[in-house]
Amino acid sequence: MKNPAATVRAELSQGSDLRRPLLAKISALCENRYVAAFYTSFKPPFGTITETDADLLADVLSSTANVKKHGLLLLINSPGGSPMAAERIIKICRECSDGNFAVLVPGQAKSAATLIAFGALKIYLAPTSELGPIDVQIEWVDGSLTPAYAILEAYDELLKRGLSLNKDLHIEPVLQQLQNFDAARIRELRDLRALGEDIAVKVLKSGMLQGHTEVVIRKLVEPFTDPDRHKTHGRPLYLSDIAEHDKKGLFKVESVPLDGELWRNVSEFHMRMRGYMAPQGQPQYMKVFESLESSLVVGA
Repeated sequence: MKNPAATVRAELSQGSDLRRPLLAKISALCENRYVAAFYTSFKPPFGTITETDADLLADVLSSTANVKKHGLLLLINSPGGSPMAAERIIKICRECSDGNFAVLVPGQAKSAATLIAFGALKIYLAPTSELGPIDVQIEWVDGSLTPAYAILEAYDELLKRGLSLNKDLHIEPVLQQLQNFDAARIRELRDLRALGEDIAVKVLKSGMLQGHTEVVIRKLVEPFTDPDRHKTHGRPLYLSDIAEHDKKGLFKVESVPLDGELWRNVSEFHMRMRGYMAPQGQPQYMKVFESLESSLVVGA
């Protein structure tokens, strides 16, 4: 018989013992795939996806042979981060599962997290699940996460304004603002933006869009790569947006009904994980990697 006091303490702490039965239920409803969760914080200090995360996820996935036997379902909820880290995580997920790798988005998978979803053979999305533009995000001078395109756009506009000034006008205010930008960093950001799109095309071409040309794939990912289409980095791209752009249904996306058993279990897991990471709204953990066998955390 369960100890009532222990049950109450577990509920208050949202411990892994409460979440793991939900992972087992999600597995049974998703072709018995081995289920792992990768959550990072949307609140400061931000849990941006880094190279180290690939190693931590590999530790979780290597703890069992069931990943290769049954395939992998990765639940991912993250504001994003490094495209190179996303590429490594895709590689690890594919290798550990012999290529039988799917992603489910319980809430938001933005930026590099969307890239990770692109690396799967199939993406499970509810109507409320959010993907987002794959532009890399940078921690800016005020500590906020800022998309690279916004930084580059601001730099280019200032440069253009300075070059077009009449000789009788003062250029000092423009020069003062340009001092906030480092030329080498600007070059690096341009390269990173191009890299994100190249990785998206590469992983789609070797995965769910295998057999399609690069031209077709680049056209399909336009809503995720063109700033003029999404206007702001944080703007979500929903299942309905993907369906509207992808008329032929080339993306392997499975719709998860909001009133179905799968989403009920996913929603409960998502709620409990968010409560665990930020009890009473105060960030406790930046990152959590979890499966039926293990749970790794990175403190805030």
